[in-house]
Amino acid sequence: MVGETIDPTGAKDPGHREAAPLPPVPLKGSRRLEYWLGIYLLLLPVLLTVLLVAIWPSPFTPAGKSAAELRSLWNFTDQVEVRLLAIVLVAGALAVR
Repeated sequence: MVGETIDPTGAKDPGHREAAPLPPVPLKGSRRLEYWLGIYLLLLPVLLTVLLVAIWPSPFTPAGKSAAELRSLWNFTDQVEVRLLAIVLVAGALAVR
């Protein structure tokens, strides 16, 4: 007929609209996984920072000595190169987070 408009959605009834699709419902297992992933992402920087402080060398001069010795909270190793490599690895893991 003259003056008839065509519905671009292809619906026969011009007053009829299709319902919008519902968002996907998360599964029970994925909610649990999200919870533990959140706990992991909150605790990892704290643990890496504690480890970094523990192996960071600090000058310490024992009584009766004139030269400072390198010590840390955790007696990591006597080799300075190994301690430096561990510091770089932990700091790099903390920076990537």
